[in-house]
Amino acid sequence: MLKGIGAAVVGLIVSVVYGMSRKFLKEHKGILISIAAFLCLAVFKLNPIGLIIAAGIVGLLVFGEEQRHGIT
Repeated sequence: MLKGIGAAVVGLIVSVVYGMSRKFLKEHKGILISIAAFLCLAVFKLNPIGLIIAAGIVGLLVFGEEQRHGIT
């Protein structure tokens, strides 16, 4: 029974990831940030909360500059 629940949870997570990626990853910069965060989590086992904070800061630096200069 637990294997079935685990499989369902994985399916739900994949569904959420797919939906969020279609909504938020429209530029190569965002895709690179997401790949870097995934690799840091999967390979280096870094803290997920720290990765979220770091990705937010990087996003502000990268995308904030574009908004200040009127680049879309």
